[in-house]
Amino acid sequence: MGDQENGLQTREEILEELGLAQIPSQEALLQEIEREILYPKDVIPEHWLSQYKLHWDHELSISSLFTLEPSPSSTVLTFQRSGLNGRIVGYSETSTNRVIATGLTSTSLSRAPAPSSTFVRGKSGYMPFLPGGLEDAVAGAEEVEEGSEKQKGLRTIPPGFSRGLRIPGEEEDGVNNDELLLIEPEAAAVPALVDVAEPRFNDPAELPIAGGDEFALDSLLPTDRAFLYPEHSRKPARKPLMTKREWAHVVDIDKPLKNFHELVPDMAHKAFQPVPVRTG
Repeated sequence: MGDQENGLQTREEILEELGLAQIPSQEALLQEIEREILYPKDVIPEHWLSQYKLHWDHELSISSLFTLEPSPSSTVLTFQRSGLNGRIVGYSETSTNRVIATGLTSTSLSRAPAPSSTFVRGKSGYMPFLPGGLEDAVAGAEEVEEGSEKQKGLRTIPPGFSRGLRIPGEEEDGVNNDELLLIEPEAAAVPALVDVAEPRFNDPAELPIAGGDEFALDSLLPTDRAFLYPEHSRKPARKPLMTKREWAHVVDIDKPLKNFHELVPDMAHKAFQPVPVRTG
């Protein structure tokens, strides 16, 4: 009987360790489900790594690292226009205010080198270089948009879009400005089918002078675009230097200060002085 009791006791202990000694309650089952499924895991299961871990093969091109961009030009050529049509009458060379990329403003490998004082160690404020394989935002901004050279006049296509805004009910403007320029000479050669009444002038002085008004207007228009450039802000006039007043005085603490009110005539906080009351 003792062995059987010992055997039954051992069996109960084993079932208790396995959690099979009794039927679990509903709350215990819910807690186990939350712990196994809903609670986040501290460690990712090993069988997930082969399914969700992706590797991209990147081909390293060493020859692309040896290319050097030409140094930017400090001046550019601008057109000088005249008339309402913007006719080009000359050229002028103007300096460019291009911002040079430095270690404080750019992450590109082609940025300007640091000065000799910080060439080796650098500074804590310098930006790190852009990692390999990422596109440079500056290079993308300098690229010419596709079709921007063909577009003339008012631009209707915003940057990054292939077309402009299309309002329902309006016809699509599929004709290019270059095509209209090619059509105009041919249309001028076609004779007019409608008779237009020509004006008659009795007095020869009333005859209009060909090109007179246009010549007068063109002579009044400026020949350059210097008035379009913003004027540089003028520096404000310097104010006269005011004499400084001494607000601190060297005082010997071992000696009494008799002329305190002379040195500090206007105190920020004055001592309370009772007003004398007259008694009648």
